Amino acid sequence: MSTWVAIVGAAALLCGGFLSLRPLLIRLAARAAAREPPAPVPDEWRAVMLRLVPATRLLPADQQRRLLESARELIATRHWEGCGGLTLTLEMQLVIAVQACRLVLAIPGESYPELKTILVYPHTFVPRQSRDLAKWLPERERVRPELGEAWSSGTIVLAWDSSLAGAVEPTDGHNVVYHEFA
Repeated sequence: MSTWVAIVGAAALLCGGFLSLRPLLIRLAARAAAREPPAPVPDEWRAVMLRLVPATRLLPADQQRRLLESARELIATRHWEGCGGLTLTLEMQLVIAVQACRLVLAIPGESYPELKTILVYPHTFVPRQSRDLAKWLPERERVRPELGEAWSSGTIVLAWDSSLAGAVEPTDGHNVVYHEFA
């Protein structure tokens, strides 16, 4: 019996020690990251941004640079996944990230701190329901393809073809990336 008490006591001490040191460790890691200069944004990213997200052409050069840096951070720090057979490329991630970061370009701090995952389908997708809605919804509303979804759990789901169309044609009033990230 005393062995179990000693094991539980030791485990409690370890957990308590970790929890009390966690804020200090986070601050130290943040300071170390702040001292290291970020890697430069690849030169070809600007060309991709200007070609596929033409609304960014109207931004001054310093804002374009900040936008690309924010997009780089969003790409590097979130989990990105191609779904429905889509092979997600860096160019696709860049197009989505540039649009998302454009919304918060003037806001200081980390972009979308609660966001964890970005799922990208090739086309519209039919979301999975967490419960059987068949008995509650009329027949015509049961299965409806979506262009995007934002989940409270920190996940955004997008259709790539709609994400690209919204980026390429900024004046049509239809932008699924802006809608879901906002």
